[in-house]
Amino acid sequence: MKNKYIYSVMGSFINYFFFGMAYILIAQNMTFLSEKLQTDNAGISFLISAFGFGRLFSLYVGGVLSDKIGRKPFVLLGATLMAIFLIGIPLSPNYQIALIFAIVGGFGNSFLDTGTNPSLMEAFPKQASRVMVLQKVFISAGSTVLPFLISFLVFNEVFYGWAFFIPAIIFLVNSIILLKVKFPHHNSQKN
Repeated sequence: MKNKYIYSVMGSFINYFFFGMAYILIAQNMTFLSEKLQTDNAGISFLISAFGFGRLFSLYVGGVLSDKIGRKPFVLLGATLMAIFLIGIPLSPNYQIALIFAIVGGFGNSFLDTGTNPSLMEAFPKQASRVMVLQKVFISAGSTVLPFLISFLVFNEVFYGWAFFIPAIIFLVNSIILLKVKFPHHNSQKN
């Protein structure tokens, strides 16, 4: 039997594949970003922490609103915010602007989680644990592919920002596609 939410599930897995890249992009590009933002490794580490702070700050609110409004808006908002983060970091004119984009990335991560995780469990209520494990596989696959992408860019002397821009483009295209697909109703599990 074909699941009627298969397209939203596939789109969610695509988001998480590229999230696996986005999550470690700052650390993987520490040298380039240190030079561009005129900071040291500690400053870049703080930038990574700002991403985590944005996630922590918005996770509860995102979860509550996702339960009230629905999953799809938060999946779309999360992917869009991740794209903004990915475009903004390499184009930031200074460290302070990069910090703002890092926090936006944390918000995007939070909203992806608060929309996607319950949506996947609602799409496959009897296989929820398997689907969540598969989600982690996609995150790991993305983070495994990223060093190869970065190596390709460095070897071919291409602007390091493309390692950020490619996932950003995919997030935006995937969001447009997800606008048209059906997600499980967020109250479908309630009696």
